[in-house]
Amino acid sequence: MMARLWGGNGLISALLFLLELSAATEIPLSVPQVPTITKQSRVQVAFPFDEYFLIECEAKGNPQPKFTWTKDDQSFELSDPQIIASNGSGTFKIPNEGHIAHFQGKYRCFASNSLGVAMSEEIDFVVPSCPTTSANMLSFTCHH
Repeated sequence: MMARLWGGNGLISALLFLLELSAATEIPLSVPQVPTITKQSRVQVAFPFDEYFLIECEAKGNPQPKFTWTKDDQSFELSDPQIIASNGSGTFKIPNEGHIAHFQGKYRCFASNSLGVAMSEEIDFVVPSCPTTSANMLSFTCHH
């Protein structure tokens, strides 16, 4: 019986079952946990036709993590009146109101609680420069 279970497809089936079981087992949030980043932006390019730019950082942990940011390795506060911060996460939006060039940079999110700190990967926010136009070409205006 044992040889039959572990022979051929039986071993593969048993391993797949164990993998599914372990993936389905998640630590309850009632158990103290160091923060873990669960979602984050990668590269964000500020295209002129976008309504806003979303910089994402979400984490889980117990106690609930608090979020802080750096921009170009300097502390970055979400207190700028142009920024719309999300409650309960580190995610924020930058509305495309034409004055966004000063937001260009490399961002990093930190989620911390009393047990530790989780750090996101670097998030590059790119604001493309305006193309130059000649008198013969269609012209448009970029606002910085």
